[in-house]
Amino acid sequence: MSPFLGIDVGDQFCSRAEMVALGINSHWMSGIDYMGEKYRDKKGCENFTFPLATCIVMSGGYEDDFDKADEIIYTGQGGNNWLGNRHQKTEQKMLGGNLALKVSSRGSFDPLYSG
Repeated sequence: MSPFLGIDVGDQFCSRAEMVALGINSHWMSGIDYMGEKYRDKKGCENFTFPLATCIVMSGGYEDDFDKADEIIYTGQGGNNWLGNRHQKTEQKMLGGNLALKVSSRGSFDPLYSG
């Protein structure tokens, strides 16, 4: 269930800028938004494991991304060559958003939006 009133998991957006403006994803470029270790001691966060993925953006920017609405394969973030041909130039690292997604996948991770 989405924590955003009027926005459902799986909703599509015109751009990441729209998602940033709505407060859904706080990153202009990164496809994985997450809460880092600094949130561990915040009130209400005591029972979460960090880093915690809060949103992933399916943008079709990677050659092996797959999005059929109810089933996805998500490459992760990083390593893209930025030439628009969707090829990876380097290995992705298990840091930041990728680590948050791995940690969150062990629990119940719902937030998925297309942009």
